[in-house]
Amino acid sequence: MVRFPRLQRRLRFSFSPAATGVPADSGLSFNQVQHALMSATVAAIGTPSEVLHHVRPLQAAREVLVLEPDEATRQLRGGDLAIFHSEHFERFRRCCTALKERQVATLYLVDGILEWRNAWENRSDEPACPWTMRPVLSHKIACIGASQARTLATWGNGDKIEITGLPRLDGFQVAAPQALGTGAFRVLVATAKFPGFTPGQIATTLRSLRDVRQLEREGFQIGGRGLQFVWRVAPPLDRELDLGERPDDWSGRDLPELLAGVDAVLTTPSTLMLEAMLAGRPVALLDYHNAPHYVPAAWRITAAEQLRPVLNELASPAPARLALQRELLGDALQTGENATARVSQLIEKMLSIAADCVAAERPLEFPASLLTAAAGTWPALDHQRLYPDHASFATTNQVELQAELGHCRREIAHLEQVIAGLRGELGLAHEIFDQIQRHPIAGPVVRLRQRFFEFMARIRPRSGSQATADRATEMSSTADVEAARGSESCTPR
Repeated sequence: MVRFPRLQRRLRFSFSPAATGVPADSGLSFNQVQHALMSATVAAIGTPSEVLHHVRPLQAAREVLVLEPDEATRQLRGGDLAIFHSEHFERFRRCCTALKERQVATLYLVDGILEWRNAWENRSDEPACPWTMRPVLSHKIACIGASQARTLATWGNGDKIEITGLPRLDGFQVAAPQALGTGAFRVLVATAKFPGFTPGQIATTLRSLRDVRQLEREGFQIGGRGLQFVWRVAPPLDRELDLGERPDDWSGRDLPELLAGVDAVLTTPSTLMLEAMLAGRPVALLDYHNAPHYVPAAWRITAAEQLRPVLNELASPAPARLALQRELLGDALQTGENATARVSQLIEKMLSIAADCVAAERPLEFPASLLTAAAGTWPALDHQRLYPDHASFATTNQVELQAELGHCRREIAHLEQVIAGLRGELGLAHEIFDQIQRHPIAGPVVRLRQRFFEFMARIRPRSGSQATADRATEMSSTADVEAARGSESCTPR
């Protein structure tokens, strides 16, 4: 039997009742302790309706319980791990603080984008904590992407940040519609679950949606195609818009199916915009609030007069805009590696560190960057699409491109020789001109001629007389002839 004395000494410890609930004189063997560490509990904190869609992908890798805050406070022990999807409300914040005191590792699994109004423009009597995530209470934060990580770092969470991606979007696929680009131009109009956080914000969001609704009623067309909207808005805005029972009411279908049937997406700030970008649909932000955005879009509508031109652009999106959208998506959402695997790896590393800390009877401390950087997902620019009028980007044949490059380099070398010759001739011309300027007779004549032209340039806008212009031309010609004769008479023979 292979033994690891140092590991056994580290793990053979007396449990702290306050930390684990196990009596200090329990006399557990090394194998019993090892089993206790391997069977640590992982629980998502909240009701099933609040957390199941967040953690369901993780449950395929390991058991994840769902516990309400008070229940988690009673059941979890030192070395366990709690997953929070929110720290906005007091029941979650109180639970997180209590669990940390009991040596329970805590992980904030962010499940969406950051939104400016939600962070900074709430009601004065808002029940949620006004400084939520500034900083985060949990030991670690699983961020969905690089841009979110940067923002949360500036909010005082630098050592807590780990970029994982969004587990529920692993393998997110949307089938292309059967007749994309033909028939009616279909646009998904969507809002976030909370379309506003104050009565004024909700009214502004409703006004923007009413402008879209009016456009629908007017029968606006795009390039000869009819315009058809598919609505997915949060209540009670659907009732305010009088949507009623519509033939295109797909509210019971899942989002991938919705996206598969539309050409473009018009949405208020929401994580749905990332899903639409993943589906390759052009996305415009509908934002009459004109607020800053932690996740921007390539198109944006802040006023009614922008609706028609932006919808026209969405119907025929410029390649440069689509390239920008892919870049923004890559910055907002980590998709280079499987997000579920990265979160699972983070959980296991946190459990291991928590076990060591509990064994040593010291507070839980987690180092920065437990996960290695995810593989980059920055898409390369497609120059053939960006510059369709330039034949140079029409071919991708390497041999042809190499031959053309060799020819271009030979031509460049030839042109450089021509330019060098012209520069030499230009230098010689400058020398001759300098000699004329210094000549005792020709020099003053040339300078007088130059001053005359400057004088005529000043008076010409104030005089429309053609005779004046003709006289100027005649005097100029006379001066040129005299200057030439003076130069010839003084040139040595």
